[in-house]
Amino acid sequence: MKKTILYFYISKATFVAKDISILQEKFNIIEFEFDTRKKKIIPFLFLKQLFFIIFFSFKTEIFIVQFASFHSFIPSLIALIFKKKCFIIVGGTDCVSYPSIKYGNFSKPLLSWFTKYSLKMCTKIIAVHSSLISSINNYYGIEKEQNQGILSFVKLSRSKITIVHNGYDEKIFKVDESLIRNKDFITVASGSGTLSRIKLKGIDLFIEMANIFSDKSFTLVGAKREDLITLGYDLPNNLEIISFVPNAQLPKLYSQNKYYVQLSISEGFPNALCEAMLCECVPIVSLVASMPEIIGNTGYILHNRDNEQLSILLKKILTTARNGKECRKNILNKYPVSSRKSQLIGEILNNEAN
Repeated sequence: MKKTILYFYISKATFVAKDISILQEKFNIIEFEFDTRKKKIIPFLFLKQLFFIIFFSFKTEIFIVQFASFHSFIPSLIALIFKKKCFIIVGGTDCVSYPSIKYGNFSKPLLSWFTKYSLKMCTKIIAVHSSLISSINNYYGIEKEQNQGILSFVKLSRSKITIVHNGYDEKIFKVDESLIRNKDFITVASGSGTLSRIKLKGIDLFIEMANIFSDKSFTLVGAKREDLITLGYDLPNNLEIISFVPNAQLPKLYSQNKYYVQLSISEGFPNALCEAMLCECVPIVSLVASMPEIIGNTGYILHNRDNEQLSILLKKILTTARNGKECRKNILNKYPVSSRKSQLIGEILNNEAN
């Protein structure tokens, strides 16, 4: 008989749905969505979550929380008190602090407190990459914000944290052979409606690239043209902006572009980058977190957040050939979904037995 897991998340993003699908092979999953977009109802959500746990707690000894935040506090606390198992999967924003762009749980006092004590009380922390444990960001250039990762903000034993990389299904993300790769650069960055978010995801650099290389095509997915104009950006004619694309349609876009660009200040383990590489886009990334490791020698790295360095790098890229098939092979070899499945289920079973 399958054991039951109570699974908590803020929103059912694609990566959440993927993990739930993985776990359903071995466990019964009962989901709870803690939607923090409406700040006024957060106190009500705490109460609702508490009753949810009380109602279902007799069925399970296992809680899983996607990301550390407000919604991870009560599961961690109850697991500690009643000797249940609580696993928190950390993925990026819950491991960093960038006050200059108002990003990261640890840059916000109240959220920092809930994150910190959730991580202290839970049974096990599962990070998608080692950089989320401890790392130095030399790309951004602000000295006070160089030290990042959980251990920069919370005193914990490293033995409490394990690494389970994201995994990808090559059957979903693959080249659409019916399409011609006749476009140049693409990036995906949802929610790019504020200056902070635009800077975080490197959208300002992407727009600058489009202005400099006017003979090349640029596609930005996840932003609204009117928002960018309101924020003062000069949008050239060679920049196509698409506000939303369903996940299932992204392979078609990737299959039409030669390069995928991810010049973020902070990332955990970016899914869009890996999915674009599976569709044989050559990656161009910032020297941040997992990205240099993900791309290996199949793409290009911007070492500092600097327009002049970016221009020099792009000129080099446009005169150098890279094989998109090697990009796909790289992801298939290093990050298959089967590895995440076996490691994630293994962590839960091993810790549940202890």
